[in-house]
Amino acid sequence: MKKWVPPDYKIHRHCFTSSYRVMEPLLEHFPNMSQHVRGPGRAGRLRESPQERIVLESDTPYFLPRQVPRSACQCARPGLALHVVREITRVKLLSLSHTLAALRESTRHLLQPLSPHVPSGVSQKRRPGFNPWSRIYGPTCCRATKPTCRNP
Repeated sequence: MKKWVPPDYKIHRHCFTSSYRVMEPLLEHFPNMSQHVRGPGRAGRLRESPQERIVLESDTPYFLPRQVPRSACQCARPGLALHVVREITRVKLLSLSHTLAALRESTRHLLQPLSPHVPSGVSQKRRPGFNPWSRIYGPTCCRATKPTCRNP
């Protein structure tokens, strides 16, 4: 990954289940990388992970929080992500309001566009105004900057 991806790329490591020792070098090399921590041993990884690099996922519809019995709900829904928030507050010894504010900020940082400044030597595909969705949706689509775009 380090060989092919520029260090300033925004990366979201979905459903991270390895040890923090695996993630730490990547977080150091990619300052815009964030992660969603899940699975067995999550508490230890959450404790070690920087709060500003954690994002919240609903894991919909696949991973039901362990606090929710299958008899109550057959599949995960976005609202169940609050169970993960509660676990983060417990593990990191933070208040609910602080945890929610930190998650909001880390999500905002992940989703905001990169700076329009493009350093020399960076691929033309990263130039300001480049639309990575144009190959899929055509040159008129604005999905990269407006997720609610309805252009085919």
